[in-house]
Amino acid sequence: MRENRRTSPTNRIKTQGSVSTPRGPRRIKWFVLAMVVFMWSALAVAWIYPSNPAPSFVDPEPTPTSRKLANSSIRGIVWHDLCESSIDEDVLRQGCEWEPSREMYLANGALEAGEPGIQDVEVSLGIGQCPSMGLATVSTGVDGSYTFSGLEAGEYCVWVNGSVLQKVAKVVPGVWTYPKVDAGDGNGWTTINLGTREDKGGVNFGWDYLNKPVVEINETEAGTELTPSCTDRATFVQDVTVPDGTYLAPEKIFDKVWRLKNTGTCTWTQDYSLVFDGGDALGAQATSPFLKDVPPESTVDLAIGMQAPEARGSYKGYWMLRNPNETLFGIGEDADRPFWVEIVVDTKPDRNYVESWSYSLDPTELADEGRWIDVDVSQQRLTAYDGSTPVMSFVVSTGTAAHPTVLGQFRIWIKLEFTDMSGPGYHLEDVPYTMYFYQGYGLHGAYWHNNFGTPMSHGCVNLEISDAAWLFDFASVGTLVNVHP
Repeated sequence: MRENRRTSPTNRIKTQGSVSTPRGPRRIKWFVLAMVVFMWSALAVAWIYPSNPAPSFVDPEPTPTSRKLANSSIRGIVWHDLCESSIDEDVLRQGCEWEPSREMYLANGALEAGEPGIQDVEVSLGIGQCPSMGLATVSTGVDGSYTFSGLEAGEYCVWVNGSVLQKVAKVVPGVWTYPKVDAGDGNGWTTINLGTREDKGGVNFGWDYLNKPVVEINETEAGTELTPSCTDRATFVQDVTVPDGTYLAPEKIFDKVWRLKNTGTCTWTQDYSLVFDGGDALGAQATSPFLKDVPPESTVDLAIGMQAPEARGSYKGYWMLRNPNETLFGIGEDADRPFWVEIVVDTKPDRNYVESWSYSLDPTELADEGRWIDVDVSQQRLTAYDGSTPVMSFVVSTGTAAHPTVLGQFRIWIKLEFTDMSGPGYHLEDVPYTMYFYQGYGLHGAYWHNNFGTPMSHGCVNLEISDAAWLFDFASVGTLVNVHP
């Protein structure tokens, strides 16, 4: 009788034992072997072909870093500091304070309720003490506010240049009233020390327009609306005497004469007046009536006596016209801009005049300056020094006899890679590599002439563009500029 293999325990054991390699353990062995081969292959490829790790879809955990946290900010506003200018010291005006150096009332430098912000003014930020710029630039909003955010802790210069304010915001001439400086007007900049995570607010700038609000007559005494039958408008023709930047000795008496053209439709009768509108009065009377009628499309010379102040410095006074209705008008597209007189109280600098400082041909006297610039007006030559060693020298063009380059020792106060320049009879766009060292006097490239070695300018020092580019890289804000005959 045959044995039942399916039910015999002995045969079942024999059958299982007769298989040479069990199926389960064999699969595990091949799987482990494959994983080992794969891992060694991956390590070999990574060692032979190193590369950036694949991008992670999970944000990694933050790790400590030595970088400064850029989480601080600076904010403030540029505002119109309201004050109706006046030369009458006995009449106290709201929001004003008497300024003895100008002999007139100016705005008080305090941000008060109702004083408006000025929109579209460029505010610049620089690193370190003022003057400094170039880090960032923002424009003020409709309320005059601005903000610099994402800043690291440190020292910064916040700066609003007055000429930029006039150009960008189309503001009539004025002066800074806040922040104050030790002597004279505010300069439109302030140095800020910013802490970590600090929100520095109240970094404000006050600007006094200097001219009174225009009085508009809308109604007659009878209460009916007044409709003008003609319009008042003037166009500036020229300075007959004392052009802008004229040097005058202290307390020098002079007559200022403007030539204006009547470009309106009203005849300027003897009921019209020349009136002071702000700035420096220069000893002039506030009102001067016309001496004759001026029909439309004709010109008139308006003269008024003035006197230079005793203190040395630059002075500028603004003037407008007034019709019989007590309405002020002037020049410009909307006939609302003043014309002015601008003088410098000092001894006139020319080629035959030597300033009170003594110039020596020995550059070792300025060796401690580090890098400095020498401008020889008589030789029409600029030399760059590092200590007492001349580094580079260029032929230049300084000011003409009518517009001499100022003489003295100065320091560069701003560098502009490109800037526009305007004056009587000229307008130049994108003047390259400009470095101003005294008021409107600067070192810059000139693309409009190639007559270097001959006085050609309105007082600046003209260089070939390649030379100006080299000098722009050589010098910095604060570099000494030594200008001599």
